[in-house]
Amino acid sequence: GAVVYEMGTSEAAQWLMKPDIKTTLLEKYDANSTATGRQFTILCEYVPTSLDLDSPTWSTQVEMKNDIASNTILEGKWVKKVERRNEGQRTAHLFLTLTNADIAN
Repeated sequence: GAVVYEMGTSEAAQWLMKPDIKTTLLEKYDANSTATGRQFTILCEYVPTSLDLDSPTWSTQVEMKNDIASNTILEGKWVKKVERRNEGQRTAHLFLTLTNADIAN
């Protein structure tokens, strides 16, 4: 099953997801419980194919270059598999999953 907490303000939601608060909350549930905030997926067009999604620092680099708050990017996934790219292709489309609706918009 799932439990959804709907907070009245974005500040309250951010407070709930602070690591120490989240840990305290999860202690009240099953040991296998997890907590995730709301996620927003956007399409980024014409992203340089030199971006290495396998690098552990790729999301931090993207956040810094685009003046986005740290830990806002949760996941990145190429729309088309890397193996299916044309030889010499320099840009591609990318799905980004973010934690912040304002940045997603």
